[in-house]
Amino acid sequence: MKYVKDFGKFNESLSVGKLNETGEWPSDVDWEYVKNNPDDVDEYTSRIKYMADQMEELKEILPDGFPFELIDVRGFDNYQGAYATVEINGITYKVWEAGDGVGILWIEGYKMDNTSGEDMRAGFQGTLDEIAEALIATESY
Repeated sequence: MKYVKDFGKFNESLSVGKLNETGEWPSDVDWEYVKNNPDDVDEYTSRIKYMADQMEELKEILPDGFPFELIDVRGFDNYQGAYATVEINGITYKVWEAGDGVGILWIEGYKMDNTSGEDMRAGFQGTLDEIAEALIATESY
């Protein structure tokens, strides 16, 4: 580890940049960056755009006036991708990509739990339609 710290100092002196661990998400690529650079189509911006689009689609499925708000989208790492921070009826949750299939999302810690029995942390996993049904069934608005 000492070598990595020393190497980082060496990099700074050469203005080469930051040394990232394998799988680390670049800290300068977030939702604000994506909104300000719509023509950027690299892997990181694409994953943030995908998650933001999924949250907008979910919002469109939900009834008018449903208490759902997209707060932010950030990248986590190369393997888990981006996650959205949302507010549902005044409570903040993280929504992650889940499974190997596109279109499956997981709301971490949501009160309707369908994942903790599968050796996963508690939360609700499903397609956008399944998530919308679960939210409508469990939230008063």
